Amino acid sequence: GLAEIAFAVEQGKRQQGQHGHATGDEAYARVFNRGLKFIFDAQYPHGGWPQRFPLEDNYGRRITFNDRLTVNVMETLRDVARGRERVAFIPEAERRRAQEAFDRGIDAILRCQVRDKSGQLTVWGQQHDERTFAPVKARSYELPSLTAFESADLTLLLMSLEKPDARVRDGVAPDGRGHPHPPGQLKPPRVMR
Repeated sequence: GLAEIAFAVEQGKRQQGQHGHATGDEAYARVFNRGLKFIFDAQYPHGGWPQRFPLEDNYGRRITFNDRLTVNVMETLRDVARGRERVAFIPEAERRRAQEAFDRGIDAILRCQVRDKSGQLTVWGQQHDERTFAPVKARSYELPSLTAFESADLTLLLMSLEKPDARVRDGVAPDGRGHPHPPGQLKPPRVMR
């Protein structure tokens, strides 16, 4: 699945970072490019990613934030789009494609954000319907719900954007007070004892 591809790509990047630049390792580049193609192919036109690809007629079709799937994929796409040293071998055309996929992913995240009864933006579910963007069940024990873990990860991803537009700012700080931290400069909380 996509989570496994994102994990394998990240492990490859870490391993490559320990053993030299990716530009000198053709096997790594081939595997990475296959994984990147899989990520591109699996993405819905509206920007979300299913839990499983190729698509089947089951819960694997749902847009999935569970287990950091979307966040891991999006962080990989951002690294590619920025031409990070470890993936500097990716051609410019694929970097642009990665940026476009990343931007569509942000759009899907924002479309999935749940509103409360008053219309206020709140959080996200683990899985969302790929057509309506509403939270939905997956396996029999994964009921439609709102979830703190996935919502925290998605919020951190949105807060890391260097130039967030109004939709992103509203998604991060839906109470209307604006972006709570300078873009891309989220500081971890202090632990007081």
